Amino acid sequence: MHIIKPGYVEVNGKTASGQILITESDVFAFHNRNNAAMTGQSVGGLVGALIGRFIDLRRAKKALPEHLNHSEIIGLDQSTRKKLITTELLCTIPLKNGLTAKEIKGGLIFRADGHPNIEYLGLFHKKAVVDFLRQRNIPIIA
Repeated sequence: MHIIKPGYVEVNGKTASGQILITESDVFAFHNRNNAAMTGQSVGGLVGALIGRFIDLRRAKKALPEHLNHSEIIGLDQSTRKKLITTELLCTIPLKNGLTAKEIKGGLIFRADGHPNIEYLGLFHKKAVVDFLRQRNIPIIA
């Protein structure tokens, strides 16, 4: 069982559009690497973004990112793995390493000793993430 949600992700002061993935044993933070899609959108609107997305996917499939070989990610369904093709892994925090989640306006901050904090801003997805964490008995600080 896992949950993957888009939003803004900050790790070590770097904030960008990205995703969080929570599996049975880890929390992953990713930034999107849609360089061609972003350029295409600014130049050609929706059609430019679609063409750019196609280019980004094609580049990524030629040289798959290393994080797709992570033991937790290998076991995920193909749909989830496809969402991670054009991303960059920022950090991973094990759930059993004293992980806590602090609720903030519009999102959560994940903390564990010895790991960088992950700040996730995803107002529309926050409730689903909180419910997923509660099912796994992860402490949530209000």
